[in-house]
Amino acid sequence: MQVHFFVRIIMLAGRKELFFYLAYFALVFPRKTELPGQVTVAGLLHQSIELSNYIMLQLPVEEVDWHFKHSGSSRTHKIASFENNQQKIYPPELITRLEILNNGTTLNISDLRIEDSGQYTAYIRLTDRSIQQANLLLTVYDPVPTPSLSIEYKNETSYQCNMTLHCSVPANISGLSYSWKYRRRDSDYQLFNSTGDTIQMSLQSESWDFLCTVYNPADHKDVLMQAMCDSGDVGASRWYFGLFGILCAIPFIMILSGIILKQRRNAKTLEHHIFRRMNNEQVQEQVQPATEDQGLQQDVELLEYCTPTFHTNGPATTSSRNFSWKEIKDHEIPAPQKFETLYAKLEVK
Repeated sequence: MQVHFFVRIIMLAGRKELFFYLAYFALVFPRKTELPGQVTVAGLLHQSIELSNYIMLQLPVEEVDWHFKHSGSSRTHKIASFENNQQKIYPPELITRLEILNNGTTLNISDLRIEDSGQYTAYIRLTDRSIQQANLLLTVYDPVPTPSLSIEYKNETSYQCNMTLHCSVPANISGLSYSWKYRRRDSDYQLFNSTGDTIQMSLQSESWDFLCTVYNPADHKDVLMQAMCDSGDVGASRWYFGLFGILCAIPFIMILSGIILKQRRNAKTLEHHIFRRMNNEQVQEQVQPATEDQGLQQDVELLEYCTPTFHTNGPATTSSRNFSWKEIKDHEIPAPQKFETLYAKLEVK
């Protein structure tokens, strides 16, 4: 109707009149501005959400109309309006769940339902009669159930750990995504390059933690499995092996300790005997000279009055004369070995 009216004016009016009618047309009929694209919004079932205008408005708002189109439907109907500081909700079933805020530029929906998913369009008329259009696409999701993490396969050696982990939820809910993280002991988590519910990993045999996150655009849940690849048969065998080694080492340590203690005790005993012997020798050195001199003197006196027996080329004879030891030594007369030894000691003295 607006186009036909404008064409009629061009046909009937001259240039001056045409300029006048163009100005009048711009003031009477509002301009409609539609931004390309739309904003995607995720809502959680039975929760609340606010659909807010994302356009920068340069002038005050005069009137706002909210329209809704179900997902997969081509029909659009008006659900709410705001004018003269008053709001109007048109579907009776939405009166208790819809609320208009911020001069009509924000639509609040409570107790979300799956059928609330669809496209919401706000037509915002400003005081200059221009219209701004904002499109928001809402999708309502089910809450993510609490997931569980299970081991489907595990092969562990003393050096390597191969395993297959599966992350699952109890309910059959579509639209779920998975992400995996892992870390070694108390280090930071690293993102594993997999988005499925099952992963296969080959790691060193140490203590590993695995974190599975199940999420959708509106909700997420985590499940953690700790101390993997550091328990079970390999860990037990390592523990038993270490205990066995300690038990075997104890007798050896005791025997070695006994040998060392015995050697130390013998060394102390030997040192004690050596010390006592040295003391005895020192005492004997102080007493011995007088004793030996007395013994030698007695032997000399004995030699002076002895009657030695000499052997010549002829028959053995025994002299009745007493020879002194000096005469025997000077004349090189043979004498018994005992006398030679005593004289040698006497000469030394």
